[in-house]
Amino acid sequence: MKIQPVLIAFNSYGWIQRAIRSFFRYYPDQHLLVVDNNPPSEDMPGMWSYPKFKFKSRKERDWLDSQNNITVIEHPKKNIYALKHGDGLDLARKWCLENGADAMFHFEPDCLFRDNMLLEHVSQKLEKGYWLVGVDRMRVNDRSIWTAGSTWLLDCPIKDISFLPVIRKTLDELAVLPSHWTGWWDTGQKICFECWRNNKSVVVENENRGFYHCFRGSIKEAPSIFML
Repeated sequence: MKIQPVLIAFNSYGWIQRAIRSFFRYYPDQHLLVVDNNPPSEDMPGMWSYPKFKFKSRKERDWLDSQNNITVIEHPKKNIYALKHGDGLDLARKWCLENGADAMFHFEPDCLFRDNMLLEHVSQKLEKGYWLVGVDRMRVNDRSIWTAGSTWLLDCPIKDISFLPVIRKTLDELAVLPSHWTGWWDTGQKICFECWRNNKSVVVENENRGFYHCFRGSIKEAPSIFML
């Protein structure tokens, strides 16, 4: 099974170097897809959500372009509005389907790898018929899996797959996540719910923390030690 690693770049200069170096330390033969979600200007429609956004996107892109085994792509609507994380994941999924991948493994710039066992465990679960294999469940319940560190089967029979945030429409959808998300699904969580409802989601063993998510987001400056 061909699993394509995917990462979305957005205000992640400093973090992204650290994540990619740790990935290739344990997976030197892999090829990484990076979707550059950085806007060309802080005046883009939608950028009001990031009042402290510090633009280092040119440095980030130059660094990415200098690396081996990385393909960088951009969304065709990049110059029209500020892209969401789900926009990047939807584009990545399209690229993966067009380039012969069976599954898409997504990690974020604030993630670390500490061994090379994760993708092997993920592949085993996918071979058993799961559509979604994650590393961490959200603490609120056992139905939801964090998007970072998750692997999605590309040809799973879920209708109208998109990673964009979406409004919830049914009572069972409204009942499953914490109150501050009531009324809408966050990035990838609608698909996560559908996988869980079909008994097709699972979390792999991660007791030794071979994969670690720092949960620092795209609005917290990376420590200077990582600004390399």
